[in-house]
Amino acid sequence: MIKINKEINWVDEILDWLETIVFYCFIAILLMSFVFKLIAVDGDSMLPTLKSGQRVVASNLFYEPKNGDIIIFTNKTEKLNKILVKRVIATEGQKVSIDFKENKVYVDGKELDEPYILEPTRVKDNFYANEVTVPKGKVFVLGDNRNNSTDSRSNAVGMVPVENIVGKAVFRLFPFKVY
Repeated sequence: MIKINKEINWVDEILDWLETIVFYCFIAILLMSFVFKLIAVDGDSMLPTLKSGQRVVASNLFYEPKNGDIIIFTNKTEKLNKILVKRVIATEGQKVSIDFKENKVYVDGKELDEPYILEPTRVKDNFYANEVTVPKGKVFVLGDNRNNSTDSRSNAVGMVPVENIVGKAVFRLFPFKVY
């Protein structure tokens, strides 16, 4: 009889562990489906901040875009249909101007302090306006590697609708860094 009790206790222990593992896997799946997304960076447009192949965890829980945020969004245009990672430069109602001679970006007439960019902004792409106002429900984004980035300066991306934002980059994996 003692052997039977030990076997029953051992089986109960295994079942308890399996129940715990299944429960935590279910919670992880829910979190990764509705709160967090794991996104792979594809390309060099966010150098030096993010490198191609790195993974970022994004969250859209109660998210409202703010200037300086690194966002992940779906870009659904004929020219470029993919998930992109860029930095929010301006939100709805703000005015953006880029001085390509001085290599400076202005939002609402104030020059941005951009220690995170790889090099000064020289490439115009399709951005020929002196100043643009970000429409309601959209954001203006630029890559940190300004001269090698398809972003809001380009017709292939343009201003990003807020509903296309997958989330804000919360932290980077490998190597780990919180934003």
